[in-house]
Amino acid sequence: MIELKDFPDRQTIESFRKRFKEMDQSALEAWLALLQISAGLEEDLNRFLLERELQQSRFFILILLMRHPAGMTLSQLARGIGVSNPTMTGLVSRMERDGYVHRRDSPHSRREALVSITQEGNLLMEKTLPAHYKRISAIFSEMSKAERTQLQGLLKKIAVA
Repeated sequence: MIELKDFPDRQTIESFRKRFKEMDQSALEAWLALLQISAGLEEDLNRFLLERELQQSRFFILILLMRHPAGMTLSQLARGIGVSNPTMTGLVSRMERDGYVHRRDSPHSRREALVSITQEGNLLMEKTLPAHYKRISAIFSEMSKAERTQLQGLLKKIAVA
């Protein structure tokens, strides 16, 4: 993914506003702030996971499998983290090799396999999630519960996907 690192200053934005009458300056500034914050949050998550020798894809797959202890198909997992089926097949194969998941035949279809988290995968998440949740709490520690609820409501107003 490509992300913007060099954000424009107010003077640049104002000069663009003069050129492009369609621009709503405050909307653009809010959008840029969200881009910058979301990029920072993602960098922070990746740093956290890297310290634990994890990648986002593996982390989110393991969370999905914890939520679905009966197992999930490869296509369900692919939809759950937004990757293609072939990409998920490769991810699961490597995770299976590393002992975090296992595949078994689906009782509903011979063409499908169910993927489940292993004991080793659960142990990894039991070690990782407490620190992850503590980190999230620290990120939002300057906001009250009411402010967090208000933020969620405001973000829902601009959700595009």
